[in-house]
Amino acid sequence: MRLLYCSMALCKCLLRWLPCLFGIARGTMYTYAMSQPISALSNQNTIQGEPEPAVDADTQSCTRRSGAETRELIFAACSRILQRDGLVQLTLDAVAQEAGLSKGGLLYHFPTKLAMIEALFQHHMERFNERLQTLVETEDDGRGGWLRAYAKASIEQITDAGNASLLASLFAAGERYPSVLEIMRQHYVHWQQQVEDAGLEPAVALLVRLAVDGFWFTEMYQFAPLKRAQRQIVLEEILRMTERT
Repeated sequence: MRLLYCSMALCKCLLRWLPCLFGIARGTMYTYAMSQPISALSNQNTIQGEPEPAVDADTQSCTRRSGAETRELIFAACSRILQRDGLVQLTLDAVAQEAGLSKGGLLYHFPTKLAMIEALFQHHMERFNERLQTLVETEDDGRGGWLRAYAKASIEQITDAGNASLLASLFAAGERYPSVLEIMRQHYVHWQQQVEDAGLEPAVALLVRLAVDGFWFTEMYQFAPLKRAQRQIVLEEILRMTERT
């Protein structure tokens, strides 16, 4: 009983002094904080206007990367997987690993596989349009300039074996994800308007476009693709057609 009374007395004593001990601790922490420079208390990784550090899954090292740079990294990883392994192996886990990102980091930019594939297809269409515009600027302002640039850009793109394999996989995705092909249809609406405005006889302009597109799909799907010498002959003939008045 005496031991029990002593224990109860000790507990009451601790409860009585506990608030005082907390007060002393808080005061000490406040004094220390006030003595430090403001820069020492701020997080150096969250400076306003700078991107958050991205954590690479493999190395666990922090690197500063903008959202646009991360998306480019993801697109490059997707393209490598499609060229190397095909559409079946293009999974979110595989892309995250290939890009050196956590899966959460990938899902931040593309919450679904469909969103990622649509963005990848749009990315390659934009790259083609950029190249097309560059070639348009090298043409004279006369008739057929846009069509000549379109022919050169299309044949240049599709005769690269890596591009042909990649684009074939992306078109295969359209069988499962129709919205992917809808992106292509929207670009074709714009291109067809350019064809009609090329300044050539309408039938000739359309024939040039169809010849280029036929060449493009033949190379992509490898339907009896042309030899290099044959490609050059076809391209020269297409370019001559764009000079007809």
